[in-house]
Amino acid sequence: MTARRTRIGIAAGVGVIAATAVRPFVPPTSIEGRVAGLLIAGGLALLTYRTVGMLTTDWGWVALFTGDTRSERVRWGSSLECRRARDSVLGVGATILKNTRESEVCSGQTWHMNTRGLLEMTWQDTCFLHWPMAPDELATHLPDGLSPATYKGDAWVGVVAFEMAGISPRGLPVSLSFPELNLRTYVDGPSGPGVLFFNLDADDKLGVSVARRLFRLPYYQADGQIRRTDAGVTFASTRTHDGVPSAAFDATYRRVGDSDTVEPGSLAAFLVENYRFYASGRRLLAGEINHDPWQLSDGKVDVRQNTLFQASDMANPNGPPIVHVADDIRVTAGRPEFA
Repeated sequence: MTARRTRIGIAAGVGVIAATAVRPFVPPTSIEGRVAGLLIAGGLALLTYRTVGMLTTDWGWVALFTGDTRSERVRWGSSLECRRARDSVLGVGATILKNTRESEVCSGQTWHMNTRGLLEMTWQDTCFLHWPMAPDELATHLPDGLSPATYKGDAWVGVVAFEMAGISPRGLPVSLSFPELNLRTYVDGPSGPGVLFFNLDADDKLGVSVARRLFRLPYYQADGQIRRTDAGVTFASTRTHDGVPSAAFDATYRRVGDSDTVEPGSLAAFLVENYRFYASGRRLLAGEINHDPWQLSDGKVDVRQNTLFQASDMANPNGPPIVHVADDIRVTAGRPEFA
């Protein structure tokens, strides 16, 4: 009760200060001015009350970053894994990953997280184009610590085009939407199997800047366009980022048949059901995403231009790609940590 009274007192003080501070800027004799002043003061007081409460709990920093104050407290063990988990949760900019309940055993004790992703978004009109590649050839393009993942002896590289819609930090009312195009492959690494991105082109300066800084991913500024017609989805992208090789992509794709859940153990599952990604910087980083299983249909594509492979100093793959078109899907993503 004492802690709650303290929080109320601090919040009320902030509210009074805020009301006093905004008084010169709003006309106090008008209804609009009074309402504006009350909203500003009340909002800051509520934010202060919530923040003080969160920062005085074991899960304070997680709650501050995710807005999830319902997480169960942690019973920490003394093993290295427990210390790593504790550091990743309590550190500023913690890795906030899955939207599902997690449980790990540490020195005979169990700790649980019921946190949500740092970012939320919807992937729309997603098209996967994939080509097989010899594992030895792919290995020459991978950073230290990663090796090619294979399906029946083949490694695979893919171009994925989609619109990233409604991307925002969890709990904030603002969001971004933009076309995105990436060149990627599938690897085995110290944190398990995952995706390695060679490049990601996006038509949003703010989104590219945030992704490069927050996720350490090779995002590049591009001019992108998506046009939806009865003939399918036309996706065009031209890289405009300074200081990196140019790249362009132009294609139209459409569904063939109905969509269905990906069959476990299939090639399609190997190519799309990946919930971990790697980023290479001064050290190898690994992050996680979370979403429902993909709903895929076969697809047809007309690729008019694709220079993504040349831009990454890779040879163009031989033959036509395997094409999948996906239903829209809601995704959460966490910030990478050292792998």
